[in-house]
Amino acid sequence: MSNLRNQVVVVGTEGGKPTLSKKDNKNAEVIDKAVGGKGAVKVNKTLIDTKSLSSITAIETDWKKFHNSMVSPFKRAPRGCGIIKVSNLTEWENKYREDYRKWEKEVDAFCDNYDAVIEESKIRQGSNFNAGDLPENREAMRARFKFQKVQPYALENPDDLSFALNDQEIEEIKKEVSDEIMNAIKDSLSESYSTINKLIAALETQNEAVAKGEVHGYHESSLDNVREAADNLDNLNFTDHEGVNEIQSKMRDMLRGHTAKSTKASSTERETMLSEAKDIVSKNFSAFGY
Repeated sequence: MSNLRNQVVVVGTEGGKPTLSKKDNKNAEVIDKAVGGKGAVKVNKTLIDTKSLSSITAIETDWKKFHNSMVSPFKRAPRGCGIIKVSNLTEWENKYREDYRKWEKEVDAFCDNYDAVIEESKIRQGSNFNAGDLPENREAMRARFKFQKVQPYALENPDDLSFALNDQEIEEIKKEVSDEIMNAIKDSLSESYSTINKLIAALETQNEAVAKGEVHGYHESSLDNVREAADNLDNLNFTDHEGVNEIQSKMRDMLRGHTAKSTKASSTERETMLSEAKDIVSKNFSAFGY
């Protein structure tokens, strides 16, 4: 445990943004009466046009994708946090600062234009507009946005609490942390599992189409996504787990020398890849409970 603590830390971000919609009980009641049932209909009204937040959302989406490629989920950590290798922490921090600067600039631009946001909401909602649904001014709106780094900290070590806990309590905490580490290892495989199953589905659909004499195809991204997921395991396999290493190796071997074009053109090549992909799922992923 102490050795692992020297290799990884817990890191993450917490975020927040304005509510984009709100329950519209007034209109829901009107519709309920029309259909003859109380509580049968739920109605939401859009407070802010999502397009006006698209540049902010794009940055948050880019950050989330990067974060998920570097950080393994860990239930004992605060929400949005996980385990990262110490060797990857500088890259993570640099990317955070870069994305935060971009995000802050776009948020400020949105809030500087807040009067226009309110006017747009008034026009779109008409008689449904309620000024109390939205923050009253730019400063209040700006306070709704959050994209903050959680200060990295070392994974807890139950032995550090030996002065306050008895041996049984320490062993219980060790087991709990150990179990959560195994859960984190399993969760780190979710992207790989998802992409390889999507590839299997694409190959099987292609086989069905060929058998029926129909035209069908899939994109190179079906293979690229599996390659990217395998590459991400370099970062996510924070314990250097042999089972994860084997999955990564098999995924890479399965794709080596193949393209979407070549597999679509060759039924033999397609069947070989399909067989290998299913074998990885049934033998390797199943060992982690997938």
